[in-house]
Amino acid sequence: MTSDPRELERRLRGARGQPRLRALLELAASLWDKNPAEAVRRAGDAATLARRLNDPGGLARATLELGRGQSRLGEYDAARATLHEAVRLHEHVHDDLGLARSWMGLGTVRSNLGELPQALEAHFAAQTLFERARSDWFLSACLNNLGIVYQRLDDQTTAMNYSLQALRLATGAGNTVVQIAATNNVGNVAMEMERHEEALSYQTQALHLARVHGSPYNEIVALTNLGILHGRLGQFPQALTHLGHAEELAGAASDLDNLIEVHAELGHIHQQSGQLPDALRAYARALHLVGRMGDFYLEARLHLRRGDTLMRLHDPAGAQEALHRALHLAGRVGADVIASGAHRSLSDLHEQTGEPGRALTHLREHLRLTDALGRADAERRSAVRLIEHETERSRQVAAEQRELLRQLSLARPDRAGEAERQASQAGLDALTGLPDRRALEGRLHAAFEAARARLQPLAVAVLAPETPTPLTGAPADDLRRVLAGHLRDRLRRCDTVARLDDGTFALLLPDTPPDGALILCERLRASVRALRGTPLPARVTLGVGLCTDTGCAHPEDMLDRAAQLLYAARAAGPDRVATDFSAAAGAQPAEGGGPRRGRAPLKNT
Repeated sequence: MTSDPRELERRLRGARGQPRLRALLELAASLWDKNPAEAVRRAGDAATLARRLNDPGGLARATLELGRGQSRLGEYDAARATLHEAVRLHEHVHDDLGLARSWMGLGTVRSNLGELPQALEAHFAAQTLFERARSDWFLSACLNNLGIVYQRLDDQTTAMNYSLQALRLATGAGNTVVQIAATNNVGNVAMEMERHEEALSYQTQALHLARVHGSPYNEIVALTNLGILHGRLGQFPQALTHLGHAEELAGAASDLDNLIEVHAELGHIHQQSGQLPDALRAYARALHLVGRMGDFYLEARLHLRRGDTLMRLHDPAGAQEALHRALHLAGRVGADVIASGAHRSLSDLHEQTGEPGRALTHLREHLRLTDALGRADAERRSAVRLIEHETERSRQVAAEQRELLRQLSLARPDRAGEAERQASQAGLDALTGLPDRRALEGRLHAAFEAARARLQPLAVAVLAPETPTPLTGAPADDLRRVLAGHLRDRLRRCDTVARLDDGTFALLLPDTPPDGALILCERLRASVRALRGTPLPARVTLGVGLCTDTGCAHPEDMLDRAAQLLYAARAAGPDRVATDFSAAAGAQPAEGGGPRRGRAPLKNT
């Protein structure tokens, strides 16, 4: 599988049905930070095709990609509605990873709309789901977004903690996009904390990473942040150089959201350096673009800056018109911060023009709004603390549930039904305490996407215990409990062992090449053969099917292929491993006797 848009475009030619839908979804995802307008178009095509194919899972993914693209284009109201629908659709198809990504996208949009407590709720919901799926790839992005929300809440210490966590996790998971974004955000927070040398180091590193990995969006953000930082340090030529490069890139990418921000910052730098006519021209360009987006909040903010600039140019009529326009727009969107600033500037303006009555009226409104904003800020912080408390309590409850599930093997028979229900809700198998199929599929989706993005190997195996005579009832349950603990103790922390509905076990082995996965399976097979003692039967062996083909169309195809290979291994005889590849000459099975691998024929799926 590939994330190269050119290769995906080639795959689209002549493709029909499900192959075309998969290519459209991959293309929309790959274009998200390169060409968001095209990403939105492709996601819309995917949604239309998914409806025609009656594919609810495909429709959910297409809706998510559509909302992400709308968010990148600055169409926040549309994105909020789209991502709410993505949440609903992913809940309907029981796709926890897609649900988590939808919550994360919704949190980002609500943060951009200024709905910060609601943004935290959405991101915390996503964080819990990503942690449950052990998806460090997406969890790093979620933590980075939480850092942004806390930065907007002016809690720089918490923002720095989340941003640094995101940077460490993204670096370890190989998620370069989040690594660049988190580096940018650490620099931003350091700038707000007036740690300017540290900020400059991080922003320069973010710019370098964005250029090396070909991420235009993050390059624009890094250049803009460097421009702002140099402006704060009074280094105006350097600031204008960085912002000029950001303007060129944003224009070439048709990235209106960032282009407006660049023009606004250019106006601010020109204003700081005394180049007031240049500042007005920059604000005019930004206002022209905002008119195309219909973002009244941004338009109000720009009119406020423009009015202040006109006051410095001694143009009271132009300043009054711009400030009243800012007041009008701020009223439409409830932007009391902008309205308060406009009233303060109008008070100063009328005082300069000798109109004390009007000056006093606007001053009173400014003070009233400032007081109301203080109360609203206190209420917002209280809401944030309540959300944090409820989230922490949910984590404690989840930990208690995990401990309860760990002891399920001791549950009395008359409570078995309730225990199974609780285990199912937690994504665990009631008999063994291992992840169940639903939990495994969530982790498989994350590992599959990460392997595809990083071009790294992934292996999936399905294992079945074998005994000379079939076991039923309590002896069969005892064997499965023992095997569950035995397998879990012999895997890496990043690996997953799960119990499937048919009583077999599944292994998920990230970043494991085919020969390495085969060696592990052979060792597990040999170790199970050596098990002895109560409550085990006299002889236990293990049949294994191993799939290492990440070229499968869907993550679940790897699991299905491994199950098919298990059947092939068992058909060839007991105690065998069947794979979908030819082992390298240097790969040696574990020590011990017994039959060798049963090779299943290769077959495309």
